[in-house]
Amino acid sequence: MNPTRRTRLLSTAALAAVAAATTISASAAPETPAPAPRAADQHHSATHWHQRCAAQFDHAVRAYVKTTQTRNAPGFNALLDQDATVIFANGGVLSGNKEVSAFITDFFADPGWTQTFTKLHQHVEGCRTGFVLFDSVYSVPADHRVSPLVIGVTFTYRNGRWLVLHNQDSTGPAS
Repeated sequence: MNPTRRTRLLSTAALAAVAAATTISASAAPETPAPAPRAADQHHSATHWHQRCAAQFDHAVRAYVKTTQTRNAPGFNALLDQDATVIFANGGVLSGNKEVSAFITDFFADPGWTQTFTKLHQHVEGCRTGFVLFDSVYSVPADHRVSPLVIGVTFTYRNGRWLVLHNQDSTGPAS
């Protein structure tokens, strides 16, 4: 074997042995545990996280109302969970993001209606689920039609976003 090549191989083997020994000794050495967070720090961190999720939920609720009032179908559809469902006051049901999105796109294309939203109740459970209840009036002025509704919307928190999981319309007004 060429002496230069043999020297390189031995040097490489020596480096590998040093690396292996360092890895073994490092893994065998007891780790110094990180100091445990104080209870007050844990409480503050959890409280901050829940407040942040609640603020994000408020933003999602406002986006739900605004995209409806401005008939922004792409914006509204971006709020829908993949498993979104809708139940209308007349008993009609839509299942899944694709079906709900198609309905919303057609519905928002019609300029002949208005809808109001008054928030009656809102509740958020950490970064898991949120619920909002609206008193609403759907109107079609050309038909002299006014339909008071109560709308309950359940959101789920997925991948850092609040998404509409279920929308339930009921005949209103809320009492």
